[in-house]
Amino acid sequence: MAATIPLAELARLVALEAHRVWPLAEVANITGFSQRWLEKECRADRLEHTHEGHTRGMTVAQIGLLVASRKSGVTAVDAKAGQLSAVNQAVAATLRSGASRTRRRAA
Repeated sequence: MAATIPLAELARLVALEAHRVWPLAEVANITGFSQRWLEKECRADRLEHTHEGHTRGMTVAQIGLLVASRKSGVTAVDAKAGQLSAVNQAVAATLRSGASRTRRRAA
């Protein structure tokens, strides 16, 4: 006969597992992404991850976001790219407005 776990204990274990930080090597095994790609994307801050000391990892929620974003084809990088393009447009407009001015000539 298998031992049964009380429901409260099972709920506590599930809650602890939700906050567990999985190392990127395990995330790679779970998701099928290469560990090197995950490390590179995390270092570049393009993937949501947890960084404690010299170790990077992901919680269950972050792994879920990663998998969901890759399925739909939309990533946080795409959102940041939109923000960056707005910044680039503002910089270009500033440069254009400065370029249209004439320099003062010495009298």
